[in-house]
Amino acid sequence: MSPPPLTERLARIERESGCELGIHVLDLKTGEETALNADAIYPMASTFKVPILVTAFQQIAAGRLRLDDRRSLLDGDKSRGSGILPFFETGLNPSLQDLLTLMIIISDNTATDMVIELLGGPAAIESAMHALSVEPLSFRYNCRDLIRRLFPPGDHSDEELTELAREMPYPADSLPAARDETNNTASPRAMTTLLRKMFAQEATDAAGWDAMVEILLQQQLKQRLGRYLPPEVQVATKTGTILSTANDCGFFFLPNGAQIALTCYALWDAAPAWNDARATWAGMHHVESTIGEVGWAVCEHYG
Repeated sequence: MSPPPLTERLARIERESGCELGIHVLDLKTGEETALNADAIYPMASTFKVPILVTAFQQIAAGRLRLDDRRSLLDGDKSRGSGILPFFETGLNPSLQDLLTLMIIISDNTATDMVIELLGGPAAIESAMHALSVEPLSFRYNCRDLIRRLFPPGDHSDEELTELAREMPYPADSLPAARDETNNTASPRAMTTLLRKMFAQEATDAAGWDAMVEILLQQQLKQRLGRYLPPEVQVATKTGTILSTANDCGFFFLPNGAQIALTCYALWDAAPAWNDARATWAGMHHVESTIGEVGWAVCEHYG
């Protein structure tokens, strides 16, 4: 018996998971679309690093930046959250190629903020996306400023923020959870629109597309959309996580030649797991497995 239509399968996955899922799937060859809550607004979390990647290659094509440009790592560059650069010695001199690769394949927040500064700040990235008609999409903060808005206002050191995080209640009403233009937000359809424009070389030139997909294919964080896929499926995605948001977006390149762009934004109830390591890991395992079921359903539908 053949599996049910993709829309029905995705709706069932959402219903059984207890999560809210925002999904948009696009067959890049035929134009077939599948949508579930695709026009709702969600925090992008680190999937906002895809718009940064695109803006960087636009500026490279315009001659304003080069991949071999180097930028020294300063103490003030080091950001909380994911990544390895905060553990490296000040004075390290990575290239823009290095920074973009770290930003995508391990979601390095310090590399991300260094790139955002080179590009002209969050406003430059938002403007580049709107010029491509990628909307609704709002880009207001770099990683450091976004993470600081999880905490009460004040000039806190990183050590003080760590201590605050152990003691404060779950910041459900903090700005990083907002689902409007005050935060870094997008709809799943908007993000897949950007992916389509990347693939069609409308967002950058052909050299930019080749370079971007090469970086995305090196992704180390494949435990979401690519969670259950066999190795012959090429997975080129970017994850994002903040508070109750767990996301993934990017491309599947299937052995049969199918080329799929897809975005999955998931909201789960992370509040009960706040400051409880076992509950956090259990909850994240559940939501990542749910996103993995979405990836498997898409792959099976097209493959």
